[in-house]
Amino acid sequence: MQIKILIKNQKQSDYLENLAFERSPIIIGRESSCDVVLSDPRKLVSRKHAKIIVSNGEFQIVDMLSRNSTYCNGTQLDPEKEYQLNTGDSINIGEFVLEVTSIEREEPEEDDSQKTMMFLSPFAEDVANLSAALKNLSEKYSNSEDQMKSEYLRMDLLSNMSKDNYKDISSYLSEYFSDGSADKKEEPVQSENKWGDIPIQKEAEQEPIIKPKVEEHKPAAKSGGDDYSFKSQFSESFDILLESITKLIQGFWQFRQEFFGVTIYQSMPTTSVEKLKEFLFDPAISDEESAKRLELFKEELNKIQSHQVGLLDGYHDSVNQGIAKVLNEIDPEILENKINSENLKLGKVNIPFKYIPLYAKIKSVQMVKSIHKKLKLDMNVIERKHFRPAFMKGYQKRSHHGKDTE
Repeated sequence: MQIKILIKNQKQSDYLENLAFERSPIIIGRESSCDVVLSDPRKLVSRKHAKIIVSNGEFQIVDMLSRNSTYCNGTQLDPEKEYQLNTGDSINIGEFVLEVTSIEREEPEEDDSQKTMMFLSPFAEDVANLSAALKNLSEKYSNSEDQMKSEYLRMDLLSNMSKDNYKDISSYLSEYFSDGSADKKEEPVQSENKWGDIPIQKEAEQEPIIKPKVEEHKPAAKSGGDDYSFKSQFSESFDILLESITKLIQGFWQFRQEFFGVTIYQSMPTTSVEKLKEFLFDPAISDEESAKRLELFKEELNKIQSHQVGLLDGYHDSVNQGIAKVLNEIDPEILENKINSENLKLGKVNIPFKYIPLYAKIKSVQMVKSIHKKLKLDMNVIERKHFRPAFMKGYQKRSHHGKDTE
């Protein structure tokens, strides 16, 4: 069975995502570990909000005790109760709308008593999963209008297939990829196939499938022909760079929200490298829109730069000014001067403490002990009263200065 879902965001008109699943359960929520991740800074979507399961041969939607409920075709669902899904149904979760565009049900098995199962293949499930994955990849490749799609697919295959060793099945699979038949035995040749015209070596039993031959004089390949190792390393390095940037952006947003209580509208997707790449390099958008998105990306990088410098300045100010304030609060001399300005009341007589120096010193020591005990019992008092204000002032001063000089 298969279910296809189209995801839209009511607040973002350009948000669109198509997903297809052939297994259950399908967990929907805000957590990155969910099968369907709905990024929601307002937290209208619960960490694990709802799930889609297969029950009695039908797809069912179940609310997982979410905070803001799940709605199907406008009807609020009771928590942990199964509701049948059909093609055309609409699911509302927070600001997101999940439209069920297609449900393909399995055909009933033929009851043929004369057919006898001779054996049960141990590879059936794995091959079925591989077939489904290849089908999805083939559809996505066919629907793509990007002129560089063959190059992208080649680099991705080279990058991933070289990480593991498939020598046990590479020879057998290569025959299917090359001519579509495992029964034909031909001389080892290099042939082109439908996976981005990647050469496959039929007799490469000692090497992983789809692993290109690289001559020993590898540097020479850069001046003539394709240097596959360079392309693979470049693609991986680029992904690592984007992953680091997404984490920095997420950290900046989280810092501003938790430390300053500022909710930032996330104007670009940074939940994963794939979503960020689709946002920046979407071939369907115009050149003008592409320039706007790159400018938005540049602004986020400038914010990160100012943020990092602001953290350093805030740290310096919080340490220097915060420690000075703490020391002043327990400075015996300051406390003694404060006491000397007060009077000791004995009935109707007021005697200035400055005329009783010994008493003033004793009282100042007692005050130091009292303040020290209070600070030691609750260290958060020091952070909130002395260090945090200085940090916020130093951080904001640098970040505002960075904006003015951009």
